Amino acid sequence: MLIGLRQMLQPGLCFVSAGLVAFAAARSGGYFPEDYLLIGAVALVGCAAGLAGAGPQWRPTPTALFALVCITGFAVWTGLSAAWSPDPGGASLAMARTLGYAAAFLLAMLAVGNGRHAALLLRLLVLVLVGLGMLALLGRLRPDLFAGGSNVTYPAQGRLGSIITYSNGLGAVSAMAVIGAIALASDARELVVTRALAAAGGVLVTCTMYLTLSRGTGIAFAAGLAVILVASPRRGRLAVATLITLGGGLAGILLLRQHPILIDLPGTAAARRAEGGPLVGKLLLVAMAAGGLQAAFARLQRSREGSSRVAGRPSRSTPPVLAAAPIIVILLALAGTYLAVGARVEGGANSAGSGVQSFLDRQYVSFMNPVSAAPQGQDRLISAQSSRSDAYRVALDGLRAHPIAGDGAAGYRVRWFRQRRGLEDLRNAHSLELETLSELGVVGGVLLLGFLGSLLFGLRSMVRRRGTITRTQAAGAGGILVVWVMHSALDWDWQLAAVTLPALICGALCLAPDRPPVPPAPPRAASPGAR
Repeated sequence: MLIGLRQMLQPGLCFVSAGLVAFAAARSGGYFPEDYLLIGAVALVGCAAGLAGAGPQWRPTPTALFALVCITGFAVWTGLSAAWSPDPGGASLAMARTLGYAAAFLLAMLAVGNGRHAALLLRLLVLVLVGLGMLALLGRLRPDLFAGGSNVTYPAQGRLGSIITYSNGLGAVSAMAVIGAIALASDARELVVTRALAAAGGVLVTCTMYLTLSRGTGIAFAAGLAVILVASPRRGRLAVATLITLGGGLAGILLLRQHPILIDLPGTAAARRAEGGPLVGKLLLVAMAAGGLQAAFARLQRSREGSSRVAGRPSRSTPPVLAAAPIIVILLALAGTYLAVGARVEGGANSAGSGVQSFLDRQYVSFMNPVSAAPQGQDRLISAQSSRSDAYRVALDGLRAHPIAGDGAAGYRVRWFRQRRGLEDLRNAHSLELETLSELGVVGGVLLLGFLGSLLFGLRSMVRRRGTITRTQAAGAGGILVVWVMHSALDWDWQLAAVTLPALICGALCLAPDRPPVPPAPPRAASPGAR
């Protein structure tokens, strides 16, 4: 019985890790203390159970242990900074949040174990992320069926932020979901139905990502897509899955753009239901078409591989023309971006009587001259106006004032109110790295760099060796991780457990050991005639 319980332990930990992401999203992104403290407590209980049942066969990689030491040290240094922070209580809560993340990271490491259930953990994570994106989209189109309510209401002026309550946070989660869906859709080892459902879900969540109107999400998504295009060993398959998923997503975006009330400034729930209700069916048809195309390609691929094996020839999973697939995907992505926002860019440039260079110059000037109110609706996608540059300036001032130890955790808000140039109420520097340097100094920066660097090193190592998950799955996990790394450098993702937990899980996947150790064969009994 004990052996049976141990066999069920790792799958159970996989479900707990993915379930924490869903719980955090449902609780306003896991932003409030009562939520991230509960997440940390559950993660610690899971770690205790996992360590008790792991046994001596669990051997994490040295890089994974180094990452765990770094994030734990980061939490300890955050707590120590309460001694010099202007907000000691806030510093203690920041330490508790980081300790919870360390526990969640260890929980994911235990769920991965020696790699037997690593693929299950990735599938569960992608399922949760895609499900969150689809629920958010349903909340915009059919608020009578799912309002996407939460503990707070974020004043996003029409931008979709349902469930997590922060538009940029939902954008990051949606970008991770699309990257994960593309990876599963392109993996030949997945069932055909799984690949089809992944492509269909990716189409719908691409629409969710657009409705957030998040500029940082676009940058982070492009970085994650580049990672999976480069890291995947089967670029042809990946390119086909990418073209199907993003092509269907672009078709859905073009349908959405015919209903400005659903994008720029949503009206009442009744008005959204009137326009969004009929659109639900159209988007589902687009998603089903994408899923059908992916299924047809998967069957064709298996048929060709089977014919090659029967004929005794080496199988070729994709046509030779797809050798240049990444370039094709990039070109089509640029074309799709132009279809979505190109007219607005050209209109802005022509109205000023200038070209692209002048447009870029104006964006630089806008970024360096912060305002509290950025353009609303789809116009914000072609504008760099925000308060980010002022937030970054204040963070760098904190580093210059106290370069070794910083102002102390939770001290950024105090410095912001003293030095801000506008009236916006900011609690965070909208950059994990800059806020860490401002509040925790070079010491905190080194610990954070050690943690992030070890995760990225694990990604590099995973895609170069035969690990416990396929290289396509490793590329997908790495793409999700890179989305978070890029997005957290531009926003306050660290304070949203629903955005950070997926990255911790994918970091544990990237740091998984090589193939599980094969138990030694029992010794043969000597034959009677043996000498």
